[in-house]
Amino acid sequence: MSYQALARKWRPKNLSDVVGQPHVVKALTAALDAGRIHPAYLFSGTRGVGKTTLARIIARSLNCEKGVSSNPCGLCQNCLAIVEGHFFDLIEVDGASRTKVEETKSLLENVPYAPAQGRYKVYLIDEVHMLSTHSFNALLKTLEEPPPHVIFILATTEPTRLPATVLSRCLQFYLKPVELSAIVARLTFVLEQEHFSYDLQALFGIAKAARGSLRDALSLLEHALLMSQGRLEEEAVYAITGGVPEEHVLRLLEAIIQGDAESLMQYAAEIAEFSPQYEEVLAELLSLLQKIAVLQFAPSSEAVQGVPKPLLAFAKKLSPEETQLYYQIALLGQRDLELSSHKASGFEMLLLRMLVFRPVKKDAVAVHAGTPIKTESEASSSQEALVKKWPDIVKQLKLTGMAEQLLAHATLKRKEGKTIELALSAASSPLLNERVSEQVKTALSDYFGEAINLCIMPSALENIPEASKGETPKVVWERERKTRLESDLVVQNFLETFEGKVQI
Repeated sequence: MSYQALARKWRPKNLSDVVGQPHVVKALTAALDAGRIHPAYLFSGTRGVGKTTLARIIARSLNCEKGVSSNPCGLCQNCLAIVEGHFFDLIEVDGASRTKVEETKSLLENVPYAPAQGRYKVYLIDEVHMLSTHSFNALLKTLEEPPPHVIFILATTEPTRLPATVLSRCLQFYLKPVELSAIVARLTFVLEQEHFSYDLQALFGIAKAARGSLRDALSLLEHALLMSQGRLEEEAVYAITGGVPEEHVLRLLEAIIQGDAESLMQYAAEIAEFSPQYEEVLAELLSLLQKIAVLQFAPSSEAVQGVPKPLLAFAKKLSPEETQLYYQIALLGQRDLELSSHKASGFEMLLLRMLVFRPVKKDAVAVHAGTPIKTESEASSSQEALVKKWPDIVKQLKLTGMAEQLLAHATLKRKEGKTIELALSAASSPLLNERVSEQVKTALSDYFGEAINLCIMPSALENIPEASKGETPKVVWERERKTRLESDLVVQNFLETFEGKVQI
């Protein structure tokens, strides 16, 4: 007998063999055993999750000589013919290569005729979303009133591209990406049946690279076995998948947490020696950060069972905000990495970006546009120095409009802890309002790396009458300003003409 690829040799032949789709298996088993056969089924999902496999199992279940059931015998002439691919009443069509309406009409011409070998004539149309609009219209007529001996099974990776009229006539099943543990279990079973020894970490490497596709996992396994010479090793898996050992990614993460740029670049250079697919390395980094986030918020969750021990320490060292920041940088880095002409350099820049945007901690030095900025503890040590530096600080805030004008005419009176007091010239007092004050407050908070309490005091307060008991300086100033405006002749004429009033 000629050699069979593992993906074909170990393709499930019964519903009980299907991996990772219990919701679909349960529904189909119940329907077949009860004889409740729907005229049209739609299987959707990513590649390699079992769409066409399920279609062939249904064909066998319907046409087994022992009768319709969820467990065909696999030994009768019809079952064997379907497995070997020459059953006359199973018509398989590739929608991607037969998109024209004439081809669809030709296919459907034989629908009215009874099956030649089996109980049902089964039409399997793979990648059905590739059919043209006219082809769908032709198919729809048959789906509306199919003969009792005909079953349609449609398979697609993009169900949203199917017309709603077609979807409404099908029993729809979504096949999920197969979970990592289920893929590892299946690969273990196959290796034991094939009498190969293996390293468990190598299986996890294959399962991760397969990204939910069992067929891809079996293809990768076969490739790795050819390189392993009898025993499946991690090195062979990394060579074909472009991945790297997990401990190397953990080292990267540790250097990022420590803010150690030199070690970070050294570890990045060690990873480069594997000639990796940097997309895979980045995906592993994202996975570790996701697990850290879950550890920080839901440490007893099943999602973090069996995580690497270093992650437990990382979850304590990182703040939740840092974890989210690093994850977001890595996530956006996936897009940037595709645009990079040299992936290794692009990956290094992504790692350095994580260091640049690390949140500033106490007694640390933040970096703004290449200029070292003093933190609160340093700045508060010398009010005089801060007052002298105020004009430079204003320039670095890069405010525009009224907020820029307000700060240009304001002087720093003092900074105590998180509170900053500014004095505003009398001529510029009309610029002061809640929106502008909030813009200045936000800019100063970003600059100093902490939430600032801002107090802007118009210098005109020095020349107004004493405040009444219980009144704040701002209330006194607003009352005085209103009095001055109402006494202005131009304002009085304006108010009389338009019947208005002064509102502060």
